[in-house]
Amino acid sequence: MSFRDAFLPVLDTYRGALDTVYGLRRFDVTVRVTTWAPGSLPGSQGSTKAPVDTPLTVAGGARPKVEQVSQRTIIASGGLYQDQDLRIGPLTPSYSVASGIDPSVFDPAGASNVEVLLKLVGPGLPAGGAWFSKVGQEVTANFHYSLVVRATGATNG
Repeated sequence: MSFRDAFLPVLDTYRGALDTVYGLRRFDVTVRVTTWAPGSLPGSQGSTKAPVDTPLTVAGGARPKVEQVSQRTIIASGGLYQDQDLRIGPLTPSYSVASGIDPSVFDPAGASNVEVLLKLVGPGLPAGGAWFSKVGQEVTANFHYSLVVRATGATNG
């Protein structure tokens, strides 16, 4: 077993404790993947499968870190990120059969007929939460993944 593989469970436990022990994580995050019939585009009437909702958690059920993207990162992105975008993570990469996060949860392999949205519920958002779309991700780091999301303006569903 490599150092990385041995250290991932430790990181995941620590990340979970920041929510469960210290109460420092205040957002619930759910990934919704909707698949339309082959050949149809997302949003086509009457051709959708039931959406699949997956909670995005760390340490087997704890809330992940959600923070506003810094102005420094926005400037360095060359226009990719905007004010009010949020970063979700660090998320621990999968390290055993049912632990950690596999990137396929928030970045499913598929054609143009797959839509991925994230619902965030927490402070500063409407009571039922708000929907966000993914505008960036980092999945190449050894010990964490992260996503950058932008509000879609939708609050129901």
